[in-house]
Amino acid sequence: MALHIHNLHNGYGDAKILHGITATLPAGKITALIGPNGCGKSTLLKTLARLLPPQSGDITLDGEAIYHMSPRRFARRLSLLPQHHMVPEGINVRTLVGYGRSPYLNLWGRLGKADLDISALDYVLQGDAELQVFQTILAQAEAQNDGMKQAEYHAKLEEIDAYTAPARAAKLLNGLGFSQEEHSRPVKSFSGGWRMRLNLAQALICRADLLLLDEPTTYLDLNHQIALMDMMRAQQEKGTTVITVLHDLNQAARYCDHLIVLKAGQLVAEGSPAEVLTPALLADVFAVNAAPYTCPVSGKPMCIVKESVLEEQADAAALAE
Repeated sequence: MALHIHNLHNGYGDAKILHGITATLPAGKITALIGPNGCGKSTLLKTLARLLPPQSGDITLDGEAIYHMSPRRFARRLSLLPQHHMVPEGINVRTLVGYGRSPYLNLWGRLGKADLDISALDYVLQGDAELQVFQTILAQAEAQNDGMKQAEYHAKLEEIDAYTAPARAAKLLNGLGFSQEEHSRPVKSFSGGWRMRLNLAQALICRADLLLLDEPTTYLDLNHQIALMDMMRAQQEKGTTVITVLHDLNQAARYCDHLIVLKAGQLVAEGSPAEVLTPALLADVFAVNAAPYTCPVSGKPMCIVKESVLEEQADAAALAE
């Protein structure tokens, strides 16, 4: 599910933010968009998520222009964890995660009972029961496919998906550390770190091919940051293509496979962390005198900052006075 960006220009009205971005975000990998504040990272992510239509240029997913896809089809291919997530007053965990099924809403725009009734499906949470249920119903649908119109067949597959969605949601919540009793608790009774886990669960329950995250570790304690990055890696290992905006260069180097570096709305570099994070780039883009070293724990590059280039400039100016 490679995402290709070609000569992308975008901004807000007369304010031009992105200037001729051309890049490839590899399939099945974790790509981080990095750069200083105001360089266009979040603008690029919003453009990829179809929240901000491009002023010019193309974005394709497996050769198909994403802005030509129907909204429903696109929402099934891509899921977004935004930087700011509004939660309605009084909503509980079960309902919030259920909203992640929005691309599969029925004709009346409502979640089916199966999508909402998470707690009633404990019996499928052991072993491969969920997979067995899915395979059985799918086999029945295929057996009845003779003469069935294609649209009716796809409707049957959607019914299968809705049937198994509650089990997946319950497994997902349990895997993120929520007990069965907590599924009915109000979302606002949880701390910020646990709410971020819930927001991630809402994004993951759609089972999209691509997962976009906008500064997901902002405002999180260190332990929650690490937990979220581990979850991101776990999704990548399942085949999901992950694209995230990050400010912490060492997090990007440790957890991401591919880096896109922006400066003033332009692409400066792209490639693996080892290829990208050079002393020259760190000085040019981030204004720091830094050097990459190999982390003794992860074996990945890590940036050790010696001094800010801005501090050097200030010292030089003070001596000149």
